[in-house]
Amino acid sequence: MSDRFSKLAPRDVAITLASLGRRFDGVAKSASAESRLIELHDAPGPDGSSIRSILTEAAQVLSFIGNEVDRSVSSQEPVVPKAAIDSSERSFLENPGSPALDQSVDAITSAANAAGSAVGDASSDTLGRNVAITGGGSTTPIDLAREMARTGIAFLGAAENQVEWLQSQR
Repeated sequence: MSDRFSKLAPRDVAITLASLGRRFDGVAKSASAESRLIELHDAPGPDGSSIRSILTEAAQVLSFIGNEVDRSVSSQEPVVPKAAIDSSERSFLENPGSPALDQSVDAITSAANAAGSAVGDASSDTLGRNVAITGGGSTTPIDLAREMARTGIAFLGAAENQVEWLQSQR
C-alpha cells in the first residue's frame, strides 16, 4: 500500500506509535466530558459504529498487530499471520464485549508503546529483514509497524468523527 505511512522512517513510526495512547485518551475524554455523552457511548453513529465499539476494536487490532511487530523483531525466523498486514483478513478477531473506554485506551497505549519501543530499539538490519507471512509472501518488521501506525491513525480518525457526531446530538 502506497500512502503517507509506506515510507515513514523507523524513528517516525516509533513517534507515531508512541503518540497513539495520548491521542486516543484525548478522544475518550472528549466522549466522556458530559454525562449526556457518556449515555451515548453505545449509540451508533452515522457509520453504524459507537465510540465504545471503535475503541474496543482499535484496542484489539492494535494489540494483535503490536504482538506481531514484537515477534517479528525478537524472533530468529518469525512467521506472521496475513491479518497482521492485511486488514481484510482480520475478521477472525473475537468480540471482547463492551469494556470501559479507559480500558480500551489502556490497551491501545500499552500495545502502541511496546511496538514503538521495539521499533526504536531494533537495528536497521532487523527492521529490514524478511518476515514470512502465513500462506505466502513476506514483509518486514518496519512494514508491520507502519501498518500498525496506519491502522491506529485510521481508528483515531473514526473515533474523532464519532465524538464530533456525539457532540452534535444536542
